[in-house]
Amino acid sequence: MQEQRTKEAENQYKEALRRHKDIQTRETRKRMRQNARKARRIRQGKHPDPFYIRIFRRTPTPTPRPGS
Repeated sequence: MQEQRTKEAENQYKEALRRHKDIQTRETRKRMRQNARKARRIRQGKHPDPFYIRIFRRTPTPTPRPGS
């Protein structure tokens, strides 16, 4: 009885997650996937961005200092 209730509740929860995901737009689903991947990566103790993105990231040009 208890096992059936917990299984039913779990199925309802999974169905609610699926329904929530289906409601979102394509761009939102993509953003949700990216955030989930980044969160998983941070939980593992890794840097949020891979090394190749950090290497080739555009850095802002330094502003000239007055008097230089």
